[in-house]
Amino acid sequence: AESQVVSRFAGKIKYEELRAIESTVIEDEQVLTVDICVGRNGKLHVVDDKDRSLIHFNVPYGAKLPLKDGEKVDRGSVLFEWDPYSSVILSEKSGTIKYVDLVDNVTTHEELDEQTLQKQRVVIESRNKNLSPHIAVMDEEGNEIASYILPVKAHILVADKEAATPGRIIAKIPREIGKTRDITGGLPRVAELFEARKPKEQAVVSEIDGVVKFGAIKRGIREIIVEGSLEKKKYLVP
Repeated sequence: AESQVVSRFAGKIKYEELRAIESTVIEDEQVLTVDICVGRNGKLHVVDDKDRSLIHFNVPYGAKLPLKDGEKVDRGSVLFEWDPYSSVILSEKSGTIKYVDLVDNVTTHEELDEQTLQKQRVVIESRNKNLSPHIAVMDEEGNEIASYILPVKAHILVADKEAATPGRIIAKIPREIGKTRDITGGLPRVAELFEARKPKEQAVVSEIDGVVKFGAIKRGIREIIVEGSLEKKKYLVP
């Protein structure tokens, strides 16, 4: 189920640092062309006739954008739609899907989707750290033009050798929704703030601004390089 964000004001659409691609979707048995957000820093403003922002939103990756930049908008109009329950991985290129390191019962297994009652291939933790499950998009000459690494728990929504189009959802990763707890359930968490516990999900954070490049995988450890304007940093990520 998708959530909608609607405008509380009449005005004009203004996008800021928003990167989008044109995609074809089917809704109510009709083929529609819609823009899909493929950036993570984009904002949508509703501005008045003097270009002053009346309201703004951060647009999530994968959101559908029914309105063009500069288009007039009425109060109550849908600004964008997105799936709050899943993160998505989208293809930005046209080509042919190619599975890479997606091995049955090694890096993936089948799970039954409770909503659709259909089996889906899901990425699992593998003991073989030399495998890097990802999906490549190939051109007509067989050259790789795009590659998308798949994290553990990603539900794969495309088949090997299937045609890929811009905006096509390659995989979904369900978001973990926190359970509602009473006050007694929250009390132990306060104590945890003062304990030197090992984080459940550790992160490696870049120390500089720059462009990310993936290096080689050695013994299951991937090298990630961040190239800044003045320096370069290398990180080893399991």
